Amino acid sequence: MFRLVLLALIALLSSGCVTSRPSGMTVTPQDDSLARRVAALAGSSGAHFGIVIEHLESGRRLAWNEDERFELASVAKVGLLTEAVARIREGKLTLSERWTVEKNDLAAGSGLLDEFDPGLTPTVRDILRVMIAVSDNTAANIVYDRMTPAAVNVRLESLGFRTLRVLSRIPDREPKETVNSRWKGLRLGEASPAELALFYKRMATGSLFDPEGSKLIYELMKTPRSLDRLMRFIRDREGVTWAGKSGTMDGVRCDSGILTTSKGTFVMVALASRVPDGPRANTAMAEIARAVVDTWSRALPDVTPQLR
Repeated sequence: MFRLVLLALIALLSSGCVTSRPSGMTVTPQDDSLARRVAALAGSSGAHFGIVIEHLESGRRLAWNEDERFELASVAKVGLLTEAVARIREGKLTLSERWTVEKNDLAAGSGLLDEFDPGLTPTVRDILRVMIAVSDNTAANIVYDRMTPAAVNVRLESLGFRTLRVLSRIPDREPKETVNSRWKGLRLGEASPAELALFYKRMATGSLFDPEGSKLIYELMKTPRSLDRLMRFIRDREGVTWAGKSGTMDGVRCDSGILTTSKGTFVMVALASRVPDGPRANTAMAEIARAVVDTWSRALPDVTPQLR
């Protein structure tokens, strides 16, 4: 008899029927089952998560720790991209202009441009594209030096962003003997999940600068090469598109962007700090995205997304 009661109690707890909605999480419309599912997936990674997922056409929204500031790692490159596109819209820069990659531009970490001999002259579009699509750190440093972080952050402030900031240049590739120490304690950028989600929402609705500028940023961010986080279980579905940016540093995993499906437009942001195991955090993001998108999609009609 005792065994039967114990098994029944375990089943009840597993179903989530007696578990309250996680503290600090909001789901609109209210869905405690989905909230518990997202919290359990995040908790399985051992990391601290900030999450915002919003379906633009219906107003459905899930947010957790949305106002906390998180390290962005390479997601900070969206701030550099924003300043570059703003200057293009102002006529101060063109996509066809060519910039020379110098030896002192070569950065540590991910990239493609550092594989070439110094003296390469890619276009501004090439540099912006590889900065996002392959998270090229050399490209990021070139943009960082030419835009300057002060100008980038003034621009972000002028656009109404209070937490989205670019903080540091990526360490130089040389000398390799000291590169680990130069990464230690480095902060590339920060934002709250809510404000990063607002960035993508404004991009999707054409209100970041103007419709043309917003569309240009979207096109430059479309189809990144890294799809092992929020998009892992969604990327191969028919009619799906993704424009976004991920980031990785020691103890940090981030992903963010705009997903379009036959059900409309989803803005998704997942920022994780205090990450003890990177693959587990990546998998948690993938499972969270699938759980939310699939749960909401069952109740949503087919629509034409605002972006393609």
